[in-house]
Amino acid sequence: MRPSFASWGLLALLLLQGPLLQAQPLSPALQQLLSLSSQRLQLADQVAQSKAQSGKAVQDSPREEQQLQMLAGQAGSHGVGAEQVRLLFAAQIEANKLVQYRLLSRPLPDAGQVVDLERIRSRLNQLNLELLRGYAPALAELRVDDCRPRLNQALQRQVRDDRLDELHAIALSRAAGDLCHWASL
Repeated sequence: MRPSFASWGLLALLLLQGPLLQAQPLSPALQQLLSLSSQRLQLADQVAQSKAQSGKAVQDSPREEQQLQMLAGQAGSHGVGAEQVRLLFAAQIEANKLVQYRLLSRPLPDAGQVVDLERIRSRLNQLNLELLRGYAPALAELRVDDCRPRLNQALQRQVRDDRLDELHAIALSRAAGDLCHWASL
């Protein structure tokens, strides 16, 4: 069963409420992975603006599959399995679309100029490569008994550090929600 927007919202609200009762050890590789994911999600605002201007659909299944295949093909050279890479980037794409759909459901402010989707895609490609490079070290940090509290604390910290609004906090939790499971694959 796929988690609902409300369940992701509940997780995000818990993340926004403050520190966990017992702090977990720092996980620098995980924190870096979440930082990159957050940067990727913040580009969703510009992607939504571009799609509003161009009339393009948010859902672009052929492009998504092309990206997933390309990234999965690079998995071995980064010390992770192809399926782990597909899962990570499918979650990144879904989280990004969550932001886009929500933003497009209401009037967007005028960008003042045409948003260059190719420039945004170039930055997304850079972030994807950085995510791929940091994935194996982050998974290694999550192969512990206290994975879920460690992940929740790292998410909390990222939401706070990036001053994410509720929508982007929900999307970040969606992008990272299954990392503990993926670490066990």
